[in-house]
Amino acid sequence: MSGFGSAFGGGFGGGGWDDPLDGAGDSGGGGGKDYGPRKFWMPAQATKRVMFVDGSPFSLYEHGLYAINKSKDNVTCLKKNGLDDGKGCPLCEAEVWPSFVGYFTVIDCGDVTRRPDGSVKLSGFTGKTGKVYQFQKSLLGAKRGGKDKPGVLQKLRRLAGKHGDSLAGTVWDVYRSGAKVESVGDEWEFVEKVKPSEYASYLAGLGAQGDIDLKPFDYAKVFEPKGYDALKRLVGDRVKPADDDLDY
Repeated sequence: MSGFGSAFGGGFGGGGWDDPLDGAGDSGGGGGKDYGPRKFWMPAQATKRVMFVDGSPFSLYEHGLYAINKSKDNVTCLKKNGLDDGKGCPLCEAEVWPSFVGYFTVIDCGDVTRRPDGSVKLSGFTGKTGKVYQFQKSLLGAKRGGKDKPGVLQKLRRLAGKHGDSLAGTVWDVYRSGAKVESVGDEWEFVEKVKPSEYASYLAGLGAQGDIDLKPFDYAKVFEPKGYDALKRLVGDRVKPADDDLDY
């Protein structure tokens, strides 16, 4: 899409914690599989340990597609991110409102179980083939929310302020208290902060084996927007707005 590279450098995704354009409110959104990288997610009442690779978020407005196709996929908003070349955004026109979301690269260290003596056991997920998935690089998306219903992104910003205004290298035990809160968890307990030069050795000490990719995702590639015509086809003949508030 023309203008994507220049928009990225001048604003799109470059605002960190804040909206680089106008700070307007948001609604809707959810997880997505079209972006490629594994997205961090946890079931209700679960606790996971995560380590942040980058210090501040790649932030953007994106549309949840539940109202369109009942999926949890997302697409980048053209209008709110300043990428519409004056054409607007078909999803905004269809009143499928975007959310402001901040994304981080994290290492999902696994599920946390506390032993009677207070020590912690970390365990991964065993797939159907018997392979254990743990210490995976993942994309953690946190919504900003609003004044009346602040999202996890606002919480993470406050927590970053306690650690030099950067989450890079911070390790957290995060708990998801229920199914109606954000799927990245809502209760964050600080564990420790690791120096970038010690990321690999720290993870190895927790049980990670082999090389782990510790570079942040290429966000410009991950969130490259679809063109206006592609989004128009996605919307189709939809006229009456449906409930797209798939928050969790």
